[in-house]
Amino acid sequence: MHPIIAKSGRLQIDHHRKLAKRTTRIFQIIPKKALLFGDDGTIVYGDSDEVIRQYEAAIEKNPKSAESHFQLGKIYLQKSSIDQAISHFESAVKYKPGFAEALLNLGLAHFKKKQIDEAIKYYWSAIEYKKDFAQAYNYLGIAYHRTGQTEKAIEQYKRALTIQKDYVEAHYNLAIAYDRKGAKNEAIKHYETVIKLRPNTAEAHYYLAMRYGLQDKVELAKTHYDLAIKYKPNYAEAHNNLGYYYHQKGLMDDAIEHYKLAIKYKPNYSLAHNNLGYSYFVQGRLNEAINEYGLAIKFQPDFIKAYHNLGITHLRLEQFDDAIKQLNLAIALDSTNAEILSNLGIAHYKKGQFDKAEKLYLMALELQADFVQVHFNLGVLKYRRNDIESAIEHYEQAVGYKPDYSEAWYNLGLLYNENGMVEKAAQCFATVRKLNKDSNFNPEKLEG
Repeated sequence: MHPIIAKSGRLQIDHHRKLAKRTTRIFQIIPKKALLFGDDGTIVYGDSDEVIRQYEAAIEKNPKSAESHFQLGKIYLQKSSIDQAISHFESAVKYKPGFAEALLNLGLAHFKKKQIDEAIKYYWSAIEYKKDFAQAYNYLGIAYHRTGQTEKAIEQYKRALTIQKDYVEAHYNLAIAYDRKGAKNEAIKHYETVIKLRPNTAEAHYYLAMRYGLQDKVELAKTHYDLAIKYKPNYAEAHNNLGYYYHQKGLMDDAIEHYKLAIKYKPNYSLAHNNLGYSYFVQGRLNEAINEYGLAIKFQPDFIKAYHNLGITHLRLEQFDDAIKQLNLAIALDSTNAEILSNLGIAHYKKGQFDKAEKLYLMALELQADFVQVHFNLGVLKYRRNDIESAIEHYEQAVGYKPDYSEAWYNLGLLYNENGMVEKAAQCFATVRKLNKDSNFNPEKLEG
């Protein structure tokens, strides 16, 4: 009888985090720095340095020209010369009190300097002088979103939309805020509105696809990932998630193609390296898998799943010392992961280190009492140690938690039969036949 390597969630999808019991996927939550849309702003045509000289000349002639200071401030803001931009916006407000647009841009400049409280102050000042200033409400929402004040952000985006109902950026930002809040249906509604108003918004297609994916509407999700890539061909995250889609469909070559594209456009993309590694693993290209997992770890040294997957690959290659090394690194990062403990136990079992293996199996069960593979593997270990009673107990628990677990039923039947419990053995074998009447189940494969 041989131990069974515990299954692990090896694929990673750039996604909002979804917490559930025994979830094995990692979903990437929208971070505080999620892409938020402001307005396009003024486009400066021609040589910006020449335009700067022209405005400076105008200011030299008329130092109190609020409009010249304002326009010059916008150019400096676009060039990321933030302090110079602030200086000119302040002059614009000085010479034209209540200049709402200049106050808004002062807020933008302070936001770029990560002075969020200052930015919020100027946004409110702009609104004080221009009550229907939809853009100011939108940027105010962005500032509140950045500081984690989601409800306040939602309130400001709604105000912007009350003033300007077809305000694409506010719809998008409101969708992001609802996503953070967990209001999935509201988020979907506003992503769809963005797409209706501006069909080529790749980010809206991407996030909408993720929402549909979480609702198991996988084909609809794929459609929007395809559209995200159509409008933004170098969208690495969309390529990664399309790779995940194809992997789940068993289309490994297509999955690999998209993971490679994700890496092409984002070479340090640890998630895509991990996923490419797993697709190689499934194809039996184990050395290539090891290389990709190594790159995932290089670019994200705390990537627990990549260490785990690397350990599993070494297990498959019977490189048990390397497997133990990688699985220990994974455990150092997450000591409460039952799957990693289980696979580390298997590596020690394969080396004949039964005491270490048993200790690790029991630690895994303390964390997850219904971990059927661990009960099965403990049954194998106890049988090897001639502790038949304990072996039977663990196989019974395995089939108790997973009544369709053919391998456990078969091994349990063997042990019953060896110990004279013929009727119980017959019942186990009958269950195996019933569960596998339409399959090629071969019990001999389980004998060690």
